Amino acid sequence: MYLWGLFGFLLAFAASGDCLQCMTCSSASPDSCSTTRIENCPVGRVCASQYKILKTNTVIFQDYKRYCASQSECTLTGSFTYYSTSEKIATTCCFSDLCIPARPKVPSVNSEPNGLICPMCALPGD
Repeated sequence: MYLWGLFGFLLAFAASGDCLQCMTCSSASPDSCSTTRIENCPVGRVCASQYKILKTNTVIFQDYKRYCASQSECTLTGSFTYYSTSEKIATTCCFSDLCIPARPKVPSVNSEPNGLICPMCALPGD
């Protein structure tokens, strides 16, 4: 009976061995992300920091978060502008337990048209 209990413990430990623990938080800016909690990430996820700045007319919204992310999000950096609204975003990652990713550096907004056209819907009468 003792061996079955030991086997179950080792099996559970081995199954969780591929999971990272990340310090997560959410705030308006990287400087105020002081309330953190430890999260066990799903298998294959990494620790990430993401910083977004959205400017619409003269109002600026900032969003900063540390979270468990897929590795494909680690290179998510860019900006876009649509009329009087612009958004900048940057993401950084780290790959060990309880690591804190480097502070993301958002790019400057490039107002040069890139030739891409985004489809949109307009309400009748607009």
